[in-house]
Amino acid sequence: MGAFSPCLELARMAGEMWVVGDVTDLMQMPVISAFLEDRGMQLQEMAVEQILRSASTRSLSEVMAETGEQIAEYGLREAAEGAVRMAVSEGMAERSEELAEAGAALAAQGAAEVADGLETRQVAKEIAKEGVKDVAKGAAEMGASEVMEEVAEEMKKKSKE
Repeated sequence: MGAFSPCLELARMAGEMWVVGDVTDLMQMPVISAFLEDRGMQLQEMAVEQILRSASTRSLSEVMAETGEQIAEYGLREAAEGAVRMAVSEGMAERSEELAEAGAALAAQGAAEVADGLETRQVAKEIAKEGVKDVAKGAAEMGASEVMEEVAEEMKKKSKE
């Protein structure tokens, strides 16, 4: 009850003034009696107001303390979530680097395969040209062979006659 001590002192002084006011009234000192009673009433009102204010302040400070604790808990929770997000993002960054390296390696491999493919295409074209030449030569030789065969058969026929 230490917080209310000054307020209770005001209430005590108000009571004392009322008592002294009553005594001066009995001694037929109406002016002093009215003054003391008026001041006693003012002190009484001030004491009640101070007690109410003190109680509200105490309640408000308790509510604010509880709210502060809740905010601190939220802050700790947010900090923990932030740390988890940071760890996850670091892991993702590492994985991204690995994927970038793998992508670069695959791109290099693809470029080499394209170069090999172009070279193979060129060789295939040359082989195809040679093949066409060989086919043409073979066709010509075959045609000549058939002609020779026909000539031979004709000669054979003529020799038999």
